[in-house]
Amino acid sequence: MHRKSESLLSDIQTFCEYIVEFTKDSTFEQYMQHPMLRHAVERNFQTLGEAMIRLQRVEPRLAESFESSGAIIGLRHRLAHGYLEDIDDVIIWEAATIHIPSVLRQIELLLPSDKH
Repeated sequence: MHRKSESLLSDIQTFCEYIVEFTKDSTFEQYMQHPMLRHAVERNFQTLGEAMIRLQRVEPRLAESFESSGAIIGLRHRLAHGYLEDIDDVIIWEAATIHIPSVLRQIELLLPSDKH
């Protein structure tokens, strides 16, 4: 694995961990009632998507091995370039609570355990 890829995977892992930490013990209704929480999750999806774009440039096959990489990048584009009506809170919530934990599991298999 390319050294830069390992660094990007570590960054991706960190952003995913933040998203999981922010949303654990919350319901969708609670998420919707707390703008700061929504903004924190959205910001981490933006940086996560950017890291995935960079991983795609450095090691495309590795990036493509993540089933949700395309969706993460697409969500990043929507958050970065869209406006409020382009943000679907249900999609963000489902991505945070369903898809991000599986990305974390995959990264844990790829990164040496002493890296993070």
